[in-house]
Amino acid sequence: MLEVAEDRSKLALVDLIRLLLLSDTPAVHILNGHWETFDVSLFQYLQCLDIKDPADKVTQNYHLISLKMLANVYQTKIGIDFVSNVDCSRQIISFCEYSFDSCSPKAVFTAGVVLFNHLLSYLGELDALAPELYSAIFKICERLEKVEDEEARKALLLAATRMLYKNQTLLDKMQDGKDKFVKAMNEFKSKPNSPEVR
Repeated sequence: MLEVAEDRSKLALVDLIRLLLLSDTPAVHILNGHWETFDVSLFQYLQCLDIKDPADKVTQNYHLISLKMLANVYQTKIGIDFVSNVDCSRQIISFCEYSFDSCSPKAVFTAGVVLFNHLLSYLGELDALAPELYSAIFKICERLEKVEDEEARKALLLAATRMLYKNQTLLDKMQDGKDKFVKAMNEFKSKPNSPEVR
């Protein structure tokens, strides 16, 4: 159904799924039976669209509601168990990384929060996700310089901090890109209204 829905009806359908994911029974059915549909109709489809175009309101709204739907996955134990699968986790991290390039500060903020929640809730070993996390943290460093919205910047910083927390593999890999990371953090600190970075 999601594959054939168009524009506004697709938005409404994703919003309905977002609400259904808050309960265990529908979450089991939706996640176990339709994750591939999410991958194709949300993640891959949105990655083919221009999320940097502020004039395309339908795409911006579809992107934001898709991120909000993902955020609701973490509201149930079933959802957390499901997205702790390494393949699902990689898809979510990659989608969040892609979402950091959105022209919508709300989408950037929501992507940062989704990534933070994912890392906080993930039940597996983070070492298995090291390449995706490494890529995502450098995307955050790149975007921190450009994002003007204070809440979006805070969400990106929160996600980056959580990625580095108790993740020795990522910290070791960060040694290679330490200069880029430090430069991004210093530029972040120099922006007006930036929270203290330590």
